[in-house]
Amino acid sequence: MTLTREDVISGLRELADWLEANPNVPINILYGSASVVHTNAIGYGAFGGRETMMALARMPGKWRKVSYGPKDSAFRLVRDFGNGAVEYQVYVPRVQVCTKKVVGIKHVEEETVPAHDEEVVEWECSPILVAVKEE
Repeated sequence: MTLTREDVISGLRELADWLEANPNVPINILYGSASVVHTNAIGYGAFGGRETMMALARMPGKWRKVSYGPKDSAFRLVRDFGNGAVEYQVYVPRVQVCTKKVVGIKHVEEETVPAHDEEVVEWECSPILVAVKEE
């Protein structure tokens, strides 16, 4: 699908309407400007990590969860506007909203670091993000 200028403009309008209708949705204002497409759920004013993610995940609409960072140490909740031309993203470290569960140990052969064992980890984020699709 090829996005158009109209998709971006429509997405910005949809995002603005959504933010206006949901005044508790966090927006970071850093260095004199707001980044409305990427915000952070960790400790900005009244927006705590776990509480923010729970509230956002329960909001109507289609959210997706994107894992990233070293060893999937964090994820973003992402909501698309304007046929996906504009995204609202909330970042949170997994440790703030999930419980780490070691499910095994894997051996890592020597490369540039000596051979060692690493935890095999799964993250249990229930019930907060049960309905959010992992990407």
